[in-house]
Amino acid sequence: MRLSILKKILIAISIITAALLLLVWFVVLPKYEASFLSERLTFIRQLQKSSIDNLDHTIDGWSQIPRFIISHVTERPNEGENILRMMMTLHPEIIQMRIRSSGHSDELISQDTSYPLLNLQFPDSTWEHSKVDSALQIAWLNRTEIPTQLLAMQMHFQVHRIPFTLTVVWNAKRLNDILAGLPFDKEYSVSIHSPSGIIAQNASIFKLDVTAQRKISQLRLVL
Repeated sequence: MRLSILKKILIAISIITAALLLLVWFVVLPKYEASFLSERLTFIRQLQKSSIDNLDHTIDGWSQIPRFIISHVTERPNEGENILRMMMTLHPEIIQMRIRSSGHSDELISQDTSYPLLNLQFPDSTWEHSKVDSALQIAWLNRTEIPTQLLAMQMHFQVHRIPFTLTVVWNAKRLNDILAGLPFDKEYSVSIHSPSGIIAQNASIFKLDVTAQRKISQLRLVL
C-alpha cells in the first residue's frame, strides 16, 4: 500500500517536473531570448547613433571652414594666400587647399609640407551634396597611399563676377579614430559606406541571425 502511494507521488512529481521543463523550454526561454535580443539590438542602435552624432558633429565643424575662407576671400581677394595659410595653421588636419578658376590658368595652392603633394582628380560620382548646405559638396575617399583616407570639401563662389572653386582636403584619420574609439570590440559590426563602396569597417566576429537582421534598420550618415 505504502509502495503504491510512493509510486503515485513519484509519478506526480515526474509529471510536474516535466511540465515545468516544458514550460521553461517553450515559454520562459523564448521570452528570455527575445528580451536579450531586444536589449542587445537597442544597445547596438545606441552605439550606432553615438558614432553618427559624433561623426556628424566633426564633419559639420569642418564644413564651416570653406564658408569662412570664401567669405574672407570674397571681401579681401588680395589676401587669399594669407587666409589659406592662416587656416592651415589653425587646422593641422587640413592637407591641402586650392582656389582655382576654370577661366584662368592661375591656381592658388596651400599645402601642408608634412604630406606629399596631392594632385587628386575627383570624378563627379564621388561628390555628395550636403543636406545642410546644398552649395557644399563632400567626397570621402579611400586610397592606397598615405594618408589612406581623405575627406574633401568643395564650394563654388565668385569674385568680381569671376567664378572660382575652393577645394579643401582633410586627413580623415580622425573620423576613423572616432569610429575605432567606440566600444564595439569584435562582438559588434560597424561600417561606413559611400556611393563608391565601404570606407571603413571594423574587424568583427559578430553574426546576427535572420530574425535580428530583419529588426535592425540601416543607418546612413547624413552629411
